[in-house]
Amino acid sequence: MAISLIQSMGFIGNGIKGDMKMPMIAASDIGRHAANALVARDFTGMQVRELLGPREYSQDDAARILGAEIGKPKLSYQRFPSFMVEQALKQMGLPGKTAALMSEMNDALNDGLLNPQEARSERNTTPTTLEVFAKDVFAPAYNAKSAKA
Repeated sequence: MAISLIQSMGFIGNGIKGDMKMPMIAASDIGRHAANALVARDFTGMQVRELLGPREYSQDDAARILGAEIGKPKLSYQRFPSFMVEQALKQMGLPGKTAALMSEMNDALNDGLLNPQEARSERNTTPTTLEVFAKDVFAPAYNAKSAKA
């Protein structure tokens, strides 16, 4: 979703405070962790496992890191009001209820209500940094979409 916004407006945006640090994780790390747990069968019943990514990043950090990788070192992050985020998500095709829940989740993050319940440990820290994601996943997707435009 960020690619279209960068291409059309020249910045990244969402409803989360730009300077708020929080865990960010690559989807591939979640998949790898789940696959390893299924192979190891090291659980019983239903369990919640928090994964925290390699470290905390802010939205401002993300814009800087992604921008550097796509040749836009001055890429900035803009925070949008909740109602605008919700409206944009609906225009992108998300059902109204889903858009409202995503906007509500952003508000909860901003208000400090969504925090990890476990301390960072070797078990819940995953390897893929935002810098690696930017280089291996984001930049190729951005460049492929730019080539089509």
